[in-house]
Amino acid sequence: MEQYCVKKVYEKIRGDREKVEWRKLIWSNYGAPKWLFILYLALNRRLSTKDRMAKWGVTSNLTWSLCQVEDEDIDHLFFACMFIAGIWKKLLAWQGIQRTGGKWHEEIQWATTHMKNNTNKAKVYRMVLAGTIYHVWIERNNRIF
Repeated sequence: MEQYCVKKVYEKIRGDREKVEWRKLIWSNYGAPKWLFILYLALNRRLSTKDRMAKWGVTSNLTWSLCQVEDEDIDHLFFACMFIAGIWKKLLAWQGIQRTGGKWHEEIQWATTHMKNNTNKAKVYRMVLAGTIYHVWIERNNRIF
């Protein structure tokens, strides 16, 4: 008879699903739980942005209320908008990261590649990323509602 192991039971129940590459951004993050929840939704592209609401027939005005330049989607909302990109650039400089921020998918790809370890720099980056996403989302909601 084989010895009982919780890990083996969990793996059997879980199945052979692939782990997402951005999992470290959520599960190894010391940010506030509400930050992590919004980051999780953003990573899964489940935030109710105006482009998603337009597909549901809820709204017809797609313009991002902060810059009034482009339509609101997750790519523009996070890091492509000139205002948010400026803030993100300053936050990267504050952390001592010498790079320019990219678009949403580029930033997440960079983070999953370079900030997956447990150094203090990586921990701070993950918290700043989650906090930035959360506060941009809250500001967006405050402007709309």
